[in-house]
Amino acid sequence: MVLRGSKVRPESTLEDSEAAVERARDYLRQAQANLRAATKTDDLKEALASIHRRESHGEQVSPNELQDIVRVLVEKIDALEETERQGQRQVHQAERQVRDTLYQLAAGGAAGAVARTFVAPVDRVKILMQTQHVNNAGAQPKYFSLVQSIKTIVKDEGVAKLWRGNGVNCIRVVPYSGFQFASYDKIKSLFLSSGGGEQNFGVPQRLACGAGAAIVATCATYPLDMIRLRLSVQPELTGISGAVRSILADGAGGPRAFFKGFIPTVCSITPFVAINFAAFDTIKTTAHQRFPSTQNNIPATLSMGAMSGLFAQTCCYPLDLVRRRMQMKGDVYKGVVDALRTIGKEEGFRGFYKGMVPNAVKVVPNTAIRFMAYDLLKSYLGIEGKKKR
Repeated sequence: MVLRGSKVRPESTLEDSEAAVERARDYLRQAQANLRAATKTDDLKEALASIHRRESHGEQVSPNELQDIVRVLVEKIDALEETERQGQRQVHQAERQVRDTLYQLAAGGAAGAVARTFVAPVDRVKILMQTQHVNNAGAQPKYFSLVQSIKTIVKDEGVAKLWRGNGVNCIRVVPYSGFQFASYDKIKSLFLSSGGGEQNFGVPQRLACGAGAAIVATCATYPLDMIRLRLSVQPELTGISGAVRSILADGAGGPRAFFKGFIPTVCSITPFVAINFAAFDTIKTTAHQRFPSTQNNIPATLSMGAMSGLFAQTCCYPLDLVRRRMQMKGDVYKGVVDALRTIGKEEGFRGFYKGMVPNAVKVVPNTAIRFMAYDLLKSYLGIEGKKKR
């Protein structure tokens, strides 16, 4: 007697059973080899319909044909399972990217706040030296040097006033620095994935990433920068609310007053951030390749950040001066070109670099601490990929 659908007889020997097992193993290996071979659903339907028609006419279906049907089902199920696994991997990757971005924002924001608080007194001196020509037009300059300016502020306002406006500045710096670092890393990862890797990521690409990061961060935090400036240069203002009222009352622009000087700000900050990030990234990559001991080395990272910050601010300081002047109360200049022309005519070439020394004293440690703190925080938070800037 033959069992329906099988060639195995009851009296089959052990050797026959072992041979059947071996054939089953061969079939399994073949099925595994074809796991990714997509089999159309229509093929399966047609095969089942054919079997049904033949059985309805009393024909027997051979075991080989049944095996083919089973193979189609197995392959289809496997294809669906593989699709599900791919979906799970994509979801996991997306969740990891969101997590890393949030960590980058947090790390960048914290690094910016720490660095800014450290150099806040120097930053206020720089702003006072930049704006006193406009703020006290016709009067004798009150601030001449970094040390003299700090002594004057302490004498006239007290030690605590060296950090005047630092609270709102940190409120601005946290998202600003966070957006800056996270945007740079995100844009860089896009360049690397589409441009052939690190070997094709040169200075132009680094400058482009830095420019994009600057634009994103500036758009997100510009009104806070306006409030911080007013608090720094107008001692009569009482807190953030006073600065907000002063800005709103400045002309007929209403809320648009919060974006006064936005164009020169973007024009000045974008090249600075682009050069700063590009210089640091280039210096860091070169140093790590030639001197492996500089990796995860805090003094080395501080030095690289200081060099990049000094280089960037030397290139871009005149634009920063114009930006600060145009953020002042009133309409002193008609535009960026008029500001450059007027400063050159009335104050000479040196006028473009007023306050540069305290700015350098601020930028060097600020940039060094920011980059160092960001790298340390990223490592501590375990951000995957640890993208190199």
